Amino acid sequence: MLLSATRSACLLLAAALGADDPSSGPALKTNPEPVVKKSRHYVVQVRLVEIDEQGRETVLGEPRLQTAGGNAGLSIDHPDGRRFEFTVRLMDRLGTNGSDDLIPARPPTTGNLVENPRFVESIQKKLDQKIDLNVNQQPRRAILKSIAEQAGINIAIDPDSVREVMGEMEARVDMTVKNEPVSTVLEQLIEPLNLGFAIRRDFVLIAVPEKLLPTPEEFTVKTYDVADLVKSGADVPDFSPLIAQIKKGVLPASWERKEAAATIRPFNSTLSIVVRQTAPGHAAIDRLLEKIRREMPMPVPE
Repeated sequence: MLLSATRSACLLLAAALGADDPSSGPALKTNPEPVVKKSRHYVVQVRLVEIDEQGRETVLGEPRLQTAGGNAGLSIDHPDGRRFEFTVRLMDRLGTNGSDDLIPARPPTTGNLVENPRFVESIQKKLDQKIDLNVNQQPRRAILKSIAEQAGINIAIDPDSVREVMGEMEARVDMTVKNEPVSTVLEQLIEPLNLGFAIRRDFVLIAVPEKLLPTPEEFTVKTYDVADLVKSGADVPDFSPLIAQIKKGVLPASWERKEAAATIRPFNSTLSIVVRQTAPGHAAIDRLLEKIRREMPMPVPE
């Protein structure tokens, strides 16, 4: 079985152990009771799934570990000799100034921390919606907050990415747009700073491009039935135009990278394509295929 993609799901469960510090006590006490500090322990559950070219899933392992908050690691051995290693760190969200660098439109979703396709689809729809904006002499950070509130999305800024352009981020600018997609407005605002954005879990992350590249664990494999798009009366289906259209219209750079690249494989026997992409990529492919089908000419009745 060839490894086409891996997925890991970490479920973080926190339970407070111990007692709260005593807030009051007798005025005089010769032998005061020791203060018991509140401690928290965390249980991390990992589920590693291997998916072959046909989309069949095999669970390679479901280990768990417990940590009191320090760095912790675990590994899963593949039957062919490879090893998957995971490291867990407890840190403030997106850096030490998490509350300053996170611009929420609503509280972050709790639960599964792995990209959820439903979250991705919901956020992508909000990025596609059109908004009006008219601000004068406002810092870019304030404008981002206004966009987040108007679009109903969470926007987070990677602190390491903006450290060198903090002056430009806080500089006051004018911005006027009318009936423009949220994604276009974001690009206009942050591209001058050499920053980009990507969907991460249930928020949009702004960072330098190299920090937005997906990791191998972010890819999943999905099979698309495209018989109606590649079979046009010919005996041999032609997948080339469709594949070229997908690669051009969906995250073009993701197909060209040397490492952690997305892939498309056609299957003549089933008239389908098997795609290895991230959750945002799959959501974009779904929209593109829907658009292609919607614009196809109606068959002429015989």
